Amino acid sequence: MKFSKKDVMDFVRKAFGDNATEVLIDRYTIDENDNPYDFTIFLDKNCQFPLVWSYNEEFFIASGCSKLVIVPKNRSYVIKIPWTGCYIEDFDEDNDKYTYHYDYEITYCPMEDEKAIYNMNITEDTKQFFAENEFVGLYNDSIPIYVQEKVLVGMNNEVAQKVCSASFTHKMHSYYKNLPAKIIKFIVEQVGYSRGEEVINEINDIDDLHGENFGFDKYGNFKIIDYAGYDSENYFAYNN
Repeated sequence: MKFSKKDVMDFVRKAFGDNATEVLIDRYTIDENDNPYDFTIFLDKNCQFPLVWSYNEEFFIASGCSKLVIVPKNRSYVIKIPWTGCYIEDFDEDNDKYTYHYDYEITYCPMEDEKAIYNMNITEDTKQFFAENEFVGLYNDSIPIYVQEKVLVGMNNEVAQKVCSASFTHKMHSYYKNLPAKIIKFIVEQVGYSRGEEVINEINDIDDLHGENFGFDKYGNFKIIDYAGYDSENYFAYNN
């Protein structure tokens, strides 16, 4: 995957500004697995610099329960940034306002787990289905920055609709309940039934593979993204 470190960091600077040292999510969002779009994201431990969710012609920002994503519009990659910590929101009744306080550091990094999964001793037939990610560096010497191959996510695109129209047998789904039928479908259509079964056997124990965790690259090849999940430690304990 080709990218310029300076180019990536320029996008981060445009999104975060010059003073960002943390990427903090509300603790309630983590505890309740809620939607991060409903909460403020702070870029410092003092909770003084909130992330500005504003329209930008060069990129847009998305988020999940384990990371923030910057999506440049004219690049072949997306920028993934793990949450570095949590803050707590309290209501100050005496002053009739909300206050925000740093709570704790988050040490789990889903992108490092994805890198480990990608680099495991698995067949090339399996590896081709994972979108590769790479560590770029630390923004302001503190925020880890990663890039991952950009894909068209989900079903709402021309390539996906074309692939979905192909014939498919549902035999495998009865044996592999952990994987969504759509993921099984696209793997088998891409490499055939015999090799597809080998691939599915290798990835069946990976946690958190669901309908929003896949897409298609610019060549129409099926790719799985966000394949670490919250329970990835269990996956590694099982496979090592």
